[in-house]
Amino acid sequence: MVRNGFLRFIRTKGESYDLMSGLYGPARIRGPMRQRRFYSREELVDFLTRKVGLTCDVQKDLLDQLDSKRTSSLSEVWISDEQRSVLGL
Repeated sequence: MVRNGFLRFIRTKGESYDLMSGLYGPARIRGPMRQRRFYSREELVDFLTRKVGLTCDVQKDLLDQLDSKRTSSLSEVWISDEQRSVLGL
């Protein structure tokens, strides 16, 4: 099943990044937010490019926002249950 949700990225200390994800349900978020950690910017960029498939423009905007505000989000992300499992979400 393909579900709608969001991905929220937070830059923690140094070059570490946390990713939280949530799925939307009727009128609210469904289920717990899952978390995944990236220990370098390169690891995060690889995830965004190869696993999530972000375009260069969207990826650049997300990384710029992480640099300036230490947080960034992608809303309206459509992802299958199988892909969520593979991505560790």
